Amino acid sequence: MDGQSQRAVVERIDYAETFRFTRLFGCFRLAIHPGRLLLALLLIMLLYIGGRVMDWAWGGRVVAGEFTAFVEADSVDAFRQWQGKT
Repeated sequence: MDGQSQRAVVERIDYAETFRFTRLFGCFRLAIHPGRLLLALLLIMLLYIGGRVMDWAWGGRVVAGEFTAFVEADSVDAFRQWQGKT
């Protein structure tokens, strides 16, 4: 550089290109479409029903209070002792 600064004039800012997160607002309009919302609800219901079918097929695997005992256990050995697998 020759030591001289040059001036630049900004006439227009393309906010969509400068701040790409603004595209999320346009995606919201697509996501709120009633057909897509019904499809999402249907898929959630299918997941729930599928989980119930698997619970019925394989039976209960979690003993009542097991999660709480795992969280409150001081170590893995303490949890295994609670399970009776010492």
